[in-house]
Amino acid sequence: NFNPTGKQHGGPRDANRHVGDLGNTKAIPSTPVSRPKISILSQVMSLYEDQPNSVLYRALVIHANVDDLGRGNGPESLKSGNSGAHIACGLI
Repeated sequence: NFNPTGKQHGGPRDANRHVGDLGNTKAIPSTPVSRPKISILSQVMSLYEDQPNSVLYRALVIHANVDDLGRGNGPESLKSGNSGAHIACGLI
Protein backbone atom coordinates (compact mmCIF):
# COMPACT_ATOMS: atom_id res chain seq x y z
CA ASN A 1 0.00 0.00 0.00
CA PHE A 2 1.15 3.52 -0.78
CA ASN A 3 1.58 4.99 2.70
CA PRO A 4 4.00 7.95 2.82
CA THR A 5 2.23 9.32 5.93
CA GLY A 6 2.70 6.15 8.03
CA LYS A 7 -1.01 5.76 8.86
CA GLN A 8 -3.11 2.62 9.31
CA HIS A 9 -5.39 1.16 6.65
CA GLY A 10 -8.86 2.70 6.41
CA GLY A 11 -11.65 3.77 4.11
CA PRO A 12 -11.47 6.59 1.57
CA ARG A 13 -13.35 8.97 3.91
CA ASP A 14 -11.34 8.12 7.05
CA ALA A 15 -8.85 10.64 8.43
CA ASN A 16 -6.49 7.81 9.45
CA ARG A 17 -5.78 5.95 6.20
CA HIS A 18 -3.10 5.18 3.64
CA VAL A 19 -2.94 7.64 0.76
CA GLY A 20 -3.65 4.69 -1.55
CA ASP A 21 -6.77 3.46 0.30
CA LEU A 22 -9.44 3.89 -2.37
CA GLY A 23 -12.23 1.72 -0.97
CA ASN A 24 -14.35 -0.84 -2.80
CA THR A 25 -15.83 -0.83 -6.29
CA LYS A 26 -18.22 -3.33 -7.78
CA ALA A 27 -17.73 -4.80 -11.24
CA ILE A 28 -20.96 -5.77 -12.96
CA PRO A 29 -20.19 -8.20 -15.77
CA SER A 30 -21.90 -7.30 -19.02
CA THR A 31 -19.50 -8.95 -21.43
CA PRO A 32 -16.94 -11.75 -21.14
CA VAL A 33 -14.55 -9.06 -19.85
CA SER A 34 -15.88 -6.79 -17.11
CA ARG A 35 -14.85 -3.14 -17.47
CA PRO A 36 -15.98 -1.12 -14.47
CA LYS A 37 -15.97 2.64 -14.86
CA ILE A 38 -14.83 4.44 -11.73
CA SER A 39 -14.16 8.02 -10.76
CA ILE A 40 -11.86 8.84 -7.83
CA LEU A 41 -11.84 12.19 -6.06
CA SER A 42 -9.27 12.60 -3.30
CA GLN A 43 -8.04 15.36 -1.02
CA VAL A 44 -4.88 13.39 -0.14
CA MET A 45 -3.67 12.00 -3.49
CA SER A 46 -1.94 13.92 -6.24
CA LEU A 47 -1.25 13.26 -9.92
CA TYR A 48 1.59 15.79 -9.91
CA GLU A 49 4.97 14.05 -9.99
CA ASP A 50 6.69 16.55 -7.67
CA GLN A 51 4.19 16.10 -4.80
CA PRO A 52 4.97 13.71 -1.89
CA ASN A 53 1.54 12.05 -2.18
CA SER A 54 1.75 11.60 -5.95
CA VAL A 55 0.33 8.34 -7.28
CA LEU A 56 1.78 8.94 -10.74
CA TYR A 57 3.83 5.93 -11.92
CA ARG A 58 2.40 3.76 -9.13
CA ALA A 59 0.35 0.58 -9.48
CA LEU A 60 -3.40 0.35 -9.03
CA VAL A 61 -4.04 -3.14 -7.62
CA ILE A 62 -7.33 -5.05 -7.69
CA HIS A 63 -7.78 -7.53 -4.83
CA ALA A 64 -9.82 -10.75 -4.79
CA ASN A 65 -12.00 -9.91 -1.77
CA VAL A 66 -13.97 -7.00 -0.33
CA ASP A 67 -11.83 -4.57 1.70
CA ASP A 68 -13.02 -4.33 5.33
CA LEU A 69 -11.56 -0.77 5.43
CA GLY A 70 -9.50 -1.52 8.56
CA ARG A 71 -12.56 -2.41 10.62
CA GLY A 72 -12.12 -6.20 10.57
CA ASN A 73 -10.37 -8.70 12.79
CA GLY A 74 -6.66 -9.36 13.04
CA PRO A 75 -3.56 -7.35 12.19
CA GLU A 76 -4.00 -7.78 8.42
CA SER A 77 -7.14 -5.63 8.58
CA LEU A 78 -5.01 -2.61 9.50
CA LYS A 79 -2.56 -3.36 6.67
CA SER A 80 -4.70 -4.42 3.71
CA GLY A 81 -8.30 -4.66 4.91
CA ASN A 82 -8.20 -8.46 4.61
CA SER A 83 -8.78 -7.92 0.88
CA GLY A 84 -6.95 -11.04 -0.25
CA ALA A 85 -4.76 -11.85 -3.21
CA HIS A 86 -3.82 -9.40 -5.95
CA ILE A 87 -5.73 -10.45 -9.07
CA ALA A 88 -5.03 -7.55 -11.46
CA CYS A 89 -3.00 -4.38 -11.65
CA GLY A 90 -2.24 -1.42 -13.86
CA LEU A 91 0.12 1.55 -13.88
CA ILE A 92 -1.14 5.08 -13.24
